[in-house]
Amino acid sequence: MRQKKPRRNVNISSGNWIADFFKYVGGALLVAVVLFVVCGIFVDLVVPNISFETEQKIFGFINSDTLVDGERLKDKERIVQKMLDSMPDNCGKPEHPVTVVIMKNDMINAFAFPGGRIVIMSGLLEKMESENELTFILGHEMGHMKNRDHLRGFGRTLIVIMLSAAVEHATGISLISDPLALTNLAFSRKQESAADRNGLDVLNCTYGHVAGAYTFFETLNAEHNQENWKEYFSSHPDSDKRIASLKGYMEDKSYAEGTLQPLNAGLR
Repeated sequence: MRQKKPRRNVNISSGNWIADFFKYVGGALLVAVVLFVVCGIFVDLVVPNISFETEQKIFGFINSDTLVDGERLKDKERIVQKMLDSMPDNCGKPEHPVTVVIMKNDMINAFAFPGGRIVIMSGLLEKMESENELTFILGHEMGHMKNRDHLRGFGRTLIVIMLSAAVEHATGISLISDPLALTNLAFSRKQESAADRNGLDVLNCTYGHVAGAYTFFETLNAEHNQENWKEYFSSHPDSDKRIASLKGYMEDKSYAEGTLQPLNAGLR
């Protein structure tokens, strides 16, 4: 009796290695997404319970300027810091001290950094036409601080970095090409609108009107298709809707228009 040969070699997989690869990679990415969502919920639960003193201890050793290429412009920092410090305390400012950091960088951006710091790029200052516009930006970032959005964003940034490193180690695929871009993780429209309202409140409280708020965004809107606006619009809602929201809030609060104050010559 002739012995039949086995139909398959048990040492050789009958599966498609390409399909197996994509299943492996897809599974790793799915796990990373689930972990990101779960960790994000954890961050939202923890952040409200972190005091400013604890925030400083945790993040104080991180130099915000190490996240941005360029040197610090300390002469400009002193001018803007004086502006911020001169704002009345009841004008939408956080209860804790706020420090201004200005970096020489062509990026058109600004962001709130844990530890009570607002980082502003010189590229953004170069687009300013009035002191009012700068006051609105400061008020907007202080709004993020008051709502602890900067901590939530930073927490999610750390999670993304760690998960990306794990996925890259497992699959060889990098999810992050530019770590700096993570500082611009988009806030929700609700968070951005709340920060904008704080900016308007700061403007009105400081000058008695809100001139310069949506004018600034109209300028951005006119030029946002240009490459150098890419960083700003990647992390903020559609400018048309944002301007409409600003105008609606102005009407609701009966905020008036007024005369723009020239930008300090030292910031040019």
